[in-house]
Amino acid sequence: MRSPYAFKKTCLALCVAQALAVTPSLAASIIVDDGSDGAVGCTLRSAIVSINTAQNSGSCVADGDFGVSDTIGFNVSNISGLESTLAIARSVAINPNSTSLTISSSGNGSVFDIRNSVVSINNAVITGGSASIDGGGISATDSTINLVNSTLIGNRAADDGGGLFTRNSIVTLTNSTVSGNSADDDGGGIYSRTSTTTVNNSTIATNIAGDTGGGIHLFSSSSATITNSTISGNTADDDGGGVTVTFNSSVTFTNNTVSNNRGERTAGGFYISSGVVEFRNNIISGNFTGTGLLAVSEIFYGGAASVNFSGRNLIGDSSRTNTEAFNFTPENSIILGTSDGNQPTNITSIISPLMDNDGRTFTHALPEGSPAVDVGSISVCAASPVNDRDQRGFQRDDLCDIGAYEFGASLPSFNPVPMLYLLLLTDQD
Repeated sequence: MRSPYAFKKTCLALCVAQALAVTPSLAASIIVDDGSDGAVGCTLRSAIVSINTAQNSGSCVADGDFGVSDTIGFNVSNISGLESTLAIARSVAINPNSTSLTISSSGNGSVFDIRNSVVSINNAVITGGSASIDGGGISATDSTINLVNSTLIGNRAADDGGGLFTRNSIVTLTNSTVSGNSADDDGGGIYSRTSTTTVNNSTIATNIAGDTGGGIHLFSSSSATITNSTISGNTADDDGGGVTVTFNSSVTFTNNTVSNNRGERTAGGFYISSGVVEFRNNIISGNFTGTGLLAVSEIFYGGAASVNFSGRNLIGDSSRTNTEAFNFTPENSIILGTSDGNQPTNITSIISPLMDNDGRTFTHALPEGSPAVDVGSISVCAASPVNDRDQRGFQRDDLCDIGAYEFGASLPSFNPVPMLYLLLLTDQD
């Protein structure tokens, strides 16, 4: 007869064996220690090749096994002089530890070309890309991209997507900036083709499109959710200085500020040729247009478009009439800052210039007395994805404001864990 002790030993051995059988191996982690594009140390290019091929490349040595959740970290803060595009073909998290990082190209292709992968990029400035076709900063195809606390600046595409080009992809930008990029055709900042784009707490500013969509161009049944963000100072040589929505794309646009954008032919703010757009709690004021036959400064939409205004939206300023600002009959819920609107207001009394207002990204603050203050839809502000926060992450008031910025807002408060509860946790056997 086996003793109870032997039985216990057998159970223990089985438990250990089972635990070992289900314990996953550590994913590969590579640390870049050479900021050049040469081969002295572990460069970013060698690290990406290592991830792509699942084996060490150059001077890079992975800690762990290649597979899912691989990461690339950095002991340097500047990757410069990239001689060609960095091609990513397997999933990876870049800079997960949020080191302050700049990745700059010498202008020989996109900075990143991402295909069939899930890629996250954290706290990085991506600059200097020059694509002969699409996606000066990042070109993504059949991929999922997450940009957090990052900046796409000073990139160029000969066709579409000066900062970011996506095709059949899912893209999320959080606390990020797309600024100073250009495309010879469409989408100076962002170009989305058959893709899903989410923009939260971000700024799209001073981008240029040679054709349409200075800030953002949505094409071919793309969809976008844009929340608590600022679209400012973008230019299109044709239509849609701020945003262009076309070929049956759709947008849910909530608590954003759109100003100082210019569409030379029409629609400094929004150009919607077809598709579905939902406007909720937005400021769209102080945009410009040229002298085209369809010239309206704020919003133009065509007969193939379906546009709905819910919550409260503020459109126009007193430098324009209703006819000069938009091409539709406004709903009663819209606050019209136009000269013949229901609340004529100078643009300087609606918003302040774009600047650093204590957030991760630049915003247009609201001056005291702005018609956007305390008149937003409370239910829209309280619900996801706004969640009673503004673009800076500040707590919105009980009477929330229209647009991305909350006047008089404060940093969110956190309830500390009671000390007694901590003592109870640490007093367990």
